[in-house]
Amino acid sequence: MEPRIQYAQTADGVSIAYAVYGEGPVIVFASNIWGSLHIEQSGVWGRVSPIGTLVNEGWSVALYDGRGSGSSDR
Repeated sequence: MEPRIQYAQTADGVSIAYAVYGEGPVIVFASNIWGSLHIEQSGVWGRVSPIGTLVNEGWSVALYDGRGSGSSDR
C-alpha cells in the first residue's frame, strides 16, 4: 500500500509532496509538523495504520507534507 510520492507546484514555485492511498471517496489528511508521508511510509503505525483502515473500508486517503516539512520544499 505504498503509492508513489508525487509533487504539486505552488504559484511561487514550491513543490508540495503528496500521495493518494486507495480508491473511492477522498479524505484529505492535513500534514503534521514532521510530514505525514514519512510517518505513514515508515511503518511506524505497524499493522493498525489509520490510513490502512480507511482504505480497507473503501475510502481514498490523500496525504501531503506541508511547505517545509517532510518531502516538500521550504
